[in-house]
Amino acid sequence: MASDLMGKSPKGFRSPSWDVSSRTIKNIEALGLIYDSSQMGKDYSPYYSRSQDQFPKQKPPIFGDQTTIIEIPVSWSLDDYPYLEFSKGTSGFIPGLKKPEYMYDNWLDDASYMSRDFKNGNLVVTLHPQVSGRGHRLLAFERWLDTLIERGFTFTTMEEIALRFSQGEKFGRYEPA
Repeated sequence: MASDLMGKSPKGFRSPSWDVSSRTIKNIEALGLIYDSSQMGKDYSPYYSRSQDQFPKQKPPIFGDQTTIIEIPVSWSLDDYPYLEFSKGTSGFIPGLKKPEYMYDNWLDDASYMSRDFKNGNLVVTLHPQVSGRGHRLLAFERWLDTLIERGFTFTTMEEIALRFSQGEKFGRYEPA
């Protein structure tokens, strides 16, 4: 069990490839988790996830009920895999294999925009160990972290964000400069 390995039970969930079904949120709610990080409903702020959304063909979506699960959103543009890995699949190629500095420059611009125009925003990046864990990529990661620290950014866990959000803290309020 995860609690045996980590000393405590997990509080959140992220689905592989961010694929969720109409049942995912209700299932993780039933497991007693407090947050999910698999959806993309907002850019820089958590929100309460819905369950049982329906998307009928040729009709408007039917939104499900709000749940107790706090969604901490992700983005494909903040994921290392599309930038750094080459992949051939049935739907074509992911070109990848870009210099990591290209990705980190984009991420730094995202962070700069967020800090300029959003009060108390959250920037969630996705790093795969088999992707970003290579030597030259780790060096670029260290430089990116150093730059963020120099600019006054702080780091925390998704569990901490979820707990603070559940206690009423406001995140990611749009207040352009």
